[in-house]
Amino acid sequence: MKFFKSFTRLQINVIILLGSFAVILLCSTLFMRLSSAAPADGPPPEQHAKLRSARPSLSPTFNREINIGGSGDESVCDVFTFNDCLYIFGSTTSNDCDLDGGGGAYLAKVGADGSTLGFIQYGESGDRLVRAVPCESGFILGIDKAGGGSLILSIDTDGAQKSSVDTSGAANEKIEDVKLNSGRLIVVTRISDGVGVVNLKARIFDSELQSVAERAFSHACSLDYIDLFEVSDGNYVIAVNLVSELVNRMAFISFGLRQSPLFYDIDLGAENGYRCDAVIPYPHGYLAVVIDDKKICDIITVSAAFALHSRIYLKQSSVGGARLFYTPDGYFCLMKRGIDVSTMIMLDFDLQYKGVAAQFSSAADVYSHSVYGDSAVFALSGKRGAQVVTSSGGKIESSADFGCPYMENIFVRKIGGRLAVIAEFDKTTSDCPINFGKKDVWIAMLN
Repeated sequence: MKFFKSFTRLQINVIILLGSFAVILLCSTLFMRLSSAAPADGPPPEQHAKLRSARPSLSPTFNREINIGGSGDESVCDVFTFNDCLYIFGSTTSNDCDLDGGGGAYLAKVGADGSTLGFIQYGESGDRLVRAVPCESGFILGIDKAGGGSLILSIDTDGAQKSSVDTSGAANEKIEDVKLNSGRLIVVTRISDGVGVVNLKARIFDSELQSVAERAFSHACSLDYIDLFEVSDGNYVIAVNLVSELVNRMAFISFGLRQSPLFYDIDLGAENGYRCDAVIPYPHGYLAVVIDDKKICDIITVSAAFALHSRIYLKQSSVGGARLFYTPDGYFCLMKRGIDVSTMIMLDFDLQYKGVAAQFSSAADVYSHSVYGDSAVFALSGKRGAQVVTSSGGKIESSADFGCPYMENIFVRKIGGRLAVIAEFDKTTSDCPINFGKKDVWIAMLN
């Protein structure tokens, strides 16, 4: 107080005014620096290094993590390991950061330590990669072209294109699946007729991508593709759902290089219709998980001659979707019940019901399943995050929670002695702290 008494009132007002100007100048300078800084969701493209190391994870669940992508959307369709490297295949709408080559399909190579090793793009802008399959000398890519039809590419393990074939399909024809069996490539496409009916077509190519055969599948109902299996050399089976206003049930289509398509409807004899969510082969034919119109879920067995053999009543209700998996201990069926609740039940190899293996309350959608030795690994996602679940001996051994809500297309692969998680994400969290654009691809190494 004695200090201020030595000044006149005018001098005190001048000091306060000068102090106010100093505070305003300091705030303005700080604002300009913050405004010119890189955005919180990633560096601008001109400062971006494509080849970079993974960063230490802030999550105790992971060792290191990295995100790849650009200012657009990135998706993942398949992930493989080769020479201690992750080969990540997907689609992109970006033209900056990691993916600036203009093609709609991409390959990203990531090392066992999470570092990026290179990016290659294929096709044209707007194209979409539907499936990548490994072959003897590299990979086969099935790409939906933006202008209609599809493109099949053969690439080597460096990502260089070796050969290609354009299916010359119409704008209403899209790839459903690509399979490689006995050295032959089978490309299944769906064709919409414009009035709601969907038919299927299978094109078969040899190892040099030369056309071997073509089969068209049409029905009074729409054909909802489920899966394709090779039953012997040159002979195949496609599992479908028959969908119409009057009919809802599954069917099998048998065809071959020298056999015309034959349809086999599977009638459960119920008044209400049903759909099949998944089919897997087993020694006596096929296992199928079915859900009726009342959302009751069961498993049926179908013989190799496509006759309904038995029905395993699971007594599970309010089921919105289901998946079937083979594990070293038997068969697992995971059923989605509600928004983010799921139940996993187990059958032994004699198809005897062994009870509920696990209940999940934070993740309901299964995106991938892998088997490593005596263990099976599942990747799930829900509205509160994602999980990696490991089972062995018919029991759940461990579960790791991570990620952001509703992560999509989650893959788990073993590399460098660790499990790597690869997934799409569009929200930053403590596990996924950086995002270059709308949707990126996140890679993290589990501890």
